[in-house]
Amino acid sequence: MSEQIHNRNGTLQMTAKSTILIVDDLPAMSQLIARLLSGDGYQLEFAYNGAEALEKAEALSPDLILLDVMMPDIDGFTVCRRLRATPRLAEIPVIMVTALDDRASRIKGLEAGADDFISKPFDQAELRARARAITRLNRYRRLLAERARYERLIELSPDGIFIMDRAGQVRLVNPAMLHMLGAGDETQVLNQSAEALLAPSERERGRKAIEAVSDNQAQKRLESWFIRRDGGQFPVEVNVGRFEWDGEKMMQVIVRDITERRQAEESLRQRNQELALRNRASQRFVSSLDLQEVLSTVLEEVSTLFEAVSASVWLVDSATDDLVCERATGPRSEAVQGLRMARDMGLVGWALKTGETVCVADAQTDQRHAGPWDDVTGVVHRSVLCVPFVLQNQALGVLHLFDDVADRFRPTDIGLVEALSVIAAIATGNALLFQAISTQRGQLRALAGRLAEIQEQERQNLARELHDQMGQNLTVINLSLNLVEQMLPPDTPSAANHHLRDCIDLVDQTVQQVRTVMAELRPPVLDDYGLLAALRWYGQQFWQRTGVTVEVEDRGDAQRCPLAVETALFRIAQEALNNVAKHANANKVTMTMQYEDGPIRLVIADDGRGFDSTVAQQASTEPHWGFLTMQERALAVGGVLRVISQPGAGTTVVVEVEQ
Repeated sequence: MSEQIHNRNGTLQMTAKSTILIVDDLPAMSQLIARLLSGDGYQLEFAYNGAEALEKAEALSPDLILLDVMMPDIDGFTVCRRLRATPRLAEIPVIMVTALDDRASRIKGLEAGADDFISKPFDQAELRARARAITRLNRYRRLLAERARYERLIELSPDGIFIMDRAGQVRLVNPAMLHMLGAGDETQVLNQSAEALLAPSERERGRKAIEAVSDNQAQKRLESWFIRRDGGQFPVEVNVGRFEWDGEKMMQVIVRDITERRQAEESLRQRNQELALRNRASQRFVSSLDLQEVLSTVLEEVSTLFEAVSASVWLVDSATDDLVCERATGPRSEAVQGLRMARDMGLVGWALKTGETVCVADAQTDQRHAGPWDDVTGVVHRSVLCVPFVLQNQALGVLHLFDDVADRFRPTDIGLVEALSVIAAIATGNALLFQAISTQRGQLRALAGRLAEIQEQERQNLARELHDQMGQNLTVINLSLNLVEQMLPPDTPSAANHHLRDCIDLVDQTVQQVRTVMAELRPPVLDDYGLLAALRWYGQQFWQRTGVTVEVEDRGDAQRCPLAVETALFRIAQEALNNVAKHANANKVTMTMQYEDGPIRLVIADDGRGFDSTVAQQASTEPHWGFLTMQERALAVGGVLRVISQPGAGTTVVVEVEQ
């Protein structure tokens, strides 16, 4: 059995079988009714007492209940009242089948909620006609209720919904869709082309999607752009499905405005881009402490983000308080680099002064713009973006971008450059600090070298004075005492001769000690014969004092080095041997001078107890002065010193100086 409901909106079809629940305590009567209705296509169910009738009604929600009145446990009137008292079952039609034909019984049945009566014995045609009429009416009622709920859902849906026919004309539209389109009422949309709802650039793609759904009856989901009545466009998610409506093939289109989602996605994309930029910038910017390399990396990163005509970094010169262009890209960048201007000049100076980003759509209309810079770069400044480098609330400088097109920089650009400037400010601050420390170290090293030169000059002067004054005086005293000894008569008491001989020996010892001191202060062999000879002489002296064997070797073609280099290497050798005497408990030391290709190399190796060399080279509250002294002497002449040692494996000191 198939029925249809027609209204102004279309047609709903009934294709499912109507269910009839037959309630009678006599199985024979139930079977009789079933045979009478079997040809009409119903789905027949049976209950044989009142309790079972209520249970099956709850489970089946039938379209009609044929209810016997006279049943032993619960009569038909009671069953009917209970049905009407149950909200979900209250609207099920009930026809009472009864042998009672009096007026009182009928009134009682109506009061219990019965919809109709059939008297036993009943007429076959009458039973079938009444069953058909009531099931049709009940199905209509259900479908109309379902239709009303469906229309209510469409009306209250937050998503836009419209239905279009095969010609592409809108046949139904809900309030949400009207609101999305900015339409005042449905007359502005109904019977219009659905294609006109799409943005022009999306119409061809929309047409293909509709054709695909029409051909294979599959649903289609896509993202597109719709256009409002005022011409504005907005992004949507569209679901298109095919169905039959009033005997026609139609398309139901569900539209969801995804503007907020797109904004969230864009915000998330920008955030991810910013995080990726921060991560990449952090890795690149802090990879070097050289200021020019850091600034070059900053401008390179900016150039990959934007296609601005020029970018430059201006830093504050602490000596003059001016702004100096340290690095620049773009037209005539070589002429821009090194330029100076007052720290309050132009848009760059304004950003430095306020510590805030300055973004100007057209610098030619901004009084803060310094016009002469257009002549310097050869480009008319229009769009300008200045972002200060701020570190610990102090502005170090400004990142300056400009373009010859007005309104070039967007808010998203500003956010990215500001994120970049935070990392760049830290890297620039570190580079400036390293530059200052390097300058101070260079100055200290130059001072240490100068002090070493002065010390050597003083040693040389002192040795000369000892030789010229004390040495000569001691020589004269020695000669005089020897003459006195020769002039003494033979009968001079032996005690006097003994004391005189002691004085002569003491003078000889003093002369030898003075010569040793003069050699220690400035060995003449170093000035006269060079470093190799001086090392051999000092090794012999060291062996005589300590008993530690010293061997001096040379490799390559021996040659004289600059006096400052020879002096530094000799003093390092002295300090290394002193450390051997104090700490190493060694038996042998080998000093090797290597004059092969490359730097001059002095290697001093002992077979002593050794030590943990990493500890000696670390900064601590108790510095190892011997190591530091050797290191500073090497650095003063442009050399490098390394100490290699392990406990029980001896110690090797290597000094390399470029020729």
